[in-house]
Amino acid sequence: MHMEIGPLKQSQIETIELMARNEETLASLYNIYAKKFPEHEFFWSDLSKDETSHANWIRLFLEKFKQGEITYNKNRFKKEAIKTFTEYLEKNIGKAKSGEINIIGALSIALDIEKALIEKDFFEIMEKDSESMQQTFASLESATKIHRDKVASLIDSLKNSS
Repeated sequence: MHMEIGPLKQSQIETIELMARNEETLASLYNIYAKKFPEHEFFWSDLSKDETSHANWIRLFLEKFKQGEITYNKNRFKKEAIKTFTEYLEKNIGKAKSGEINIIGALSIALDIEKALIEKDFFEIMEKDSESMQQTFASLESATKIHRDKVASLIDSLKNSS
């Protein structure tokens, strides 16, 4: 049986997809940093893999949402806000590719990004109406906080060693 998707639900689906693409764009940025800063390649590649996995989690939410298993948090993001965030990431990808950045600059950008994701409760796009959703959100938030702490720690160690 094929269910008709109304305009509101279609818009919500598009918003969730934008969030997944945002995570993939962030993974791309971190991948470029891995190539640009080979002495820290593992660090950046590790962050990049995590972001790809976050995108996969968001797509899993999307499938559950389409099937009516979970509900959308109506008080969350507008598409424009997510698009603006993705454009910011793309701008930084451009800077990294053109060589306009050093390791401290790259880490500072990463720190700002990870902090913004935490402060804006970026992953709470779905209602936490099940225990599994609550656990998934907690895992995403925890992973993002770990990223923030790893980035901050590397900034500190690089500043202290120079």
